Amino acid sequence: MNYFKKKTTDIQKEISNLKLEVETINKDISDYHSLNKTYEIVSKDVQNLEGELADYNLASDKLRSNMRPEDIEAVYNHIKVYQLNLKT
Repeated sequence: MNYFKKKTTDIQKEISNLKLEVETINKDISDYHSLNKTYEIVSKDVQNLEGELADYNLASDKLRSNMRPEDIEAVYNHIKVYQLNLKT
């Protein structure tokens, strides 16, 4: 009888450990999905900022090459329209 009681206790401990492990795995999966969504949002922000930086560098180069302000504004407006088309 004692042998069966000990085995029952061992099985209950193992069940408890497995339940704890399942909870940990589920929490890790939830954290992963949350962090993955955050990564996607931040990645899009970085891409947008890199695009803006490229636009500003282009405008700065045009300014240094003594381009007329009207031409720079036209390039700026063209880039903005292009970015709006990419977002839609």
